Amino acid sequence: MNITRIHALHAEIQKVFEHIKSQEFKLIQLLQQLDREFGYKALGYASLWEYAVRGLGMTESQASSYIVVSRKAMQVPALGRAIEAGELSVSKAKRITSAIHFGNAEVWIEKARSLTQRELEREIFRADPQTHLDPKLRQKDRLYRMVLSVTDQFLTQLEDAQELMGENNREVALERILEDYLDKKDPVRKAERARRKSETQAPVDERRKGDLKVSLSLFSGDSTQPEPSHSSRNVQRRVPAAIQHLIHLRDRGVCQHFFPDGRKCQSRRGIHLHHEHEFGAGGGHEPSNLRTYCRAHHQLIHFQRDMRLEA
Repeated sequence: MNITRIHALHAEIQKVFEHIKSQEFKLIQLLQQLDREFGYKALGYASLWEYAVRGLGMTESQASSYIVVSRKAMQVPALGRAIEAGELSVSKAKRITSAIHFGNAEVWIEKARSLTQRELEREIFRADPQTHLDPKLRQKDRLYRMVLSVTDQFLTQLEDAQELMGENNREVALERILEDYLDKKDPVRKAERARRKSETQAPVDERRKGDLKVSLSLFSGDSTQPEPSHSSRNVQRRVPAAIQHLIHLRDRGVCQHFFPDGRKCQSRRGIHLHHEHEFGAGGGHEPSNLRTYCRAHHQLIHFQRDMRLEA
């Protein structure tokens, strides 16, 4: 081992680390500016978190830390000054964001600066114990232990459901409740159920045969169906259930938004059906004109459209 080379390496690491610390506050300032101007939306991202993870390549943990700290520093300038001075790292600042506010900033900054991680976490827990309970503990058999804060009403409802099921095990009862909910509300499950029903059920009358032909022709992109009159379009604004099922089967109920790096969102949170050619401007319900988006990216599409109109 060449000790001279090791010391030189150590000095170089120190230099790089000091540079990283000095750049943390600069990054926070830039994120604050982008956040205030909603600049991430203009770049094709629905949220600052999505921009940090997808656009910058941060880990989810890094994105959470930088965003939480940058927003808290806007509320509590002393926190930003402590980071700028190198007194706190973003990681340590993140730990006290739930407890710090304008009136107690100096106290919490001093605690973060002087206490060990375990001591600091104990102080934060004492300040607000309910907020900082660990919600999950992974088990070796890949089960999860969850700590829930529930009301008397929740417990009563769960016990009533268990009684109706004839089930003594609460975990099994909750699984069955969730399965029932998904079976009723998951759009893809509903679409698959409707498809199975249509495949096994004999046609009842010619009208239903005609409806099926219309649905199939729309799914294939056939736009030869007669356009509805203007007076009837308001009535027909809601996408028919048969067409909704076709779209959910095609898109599998996940968001079809593509990030700037080419990856697909695939979120299932609050999915919407979006008319590529706006319904109000004459666009129809044919599947070729409909795409699935999560709530955030559906809002992003309209935000970008409004930006283009204003330009």
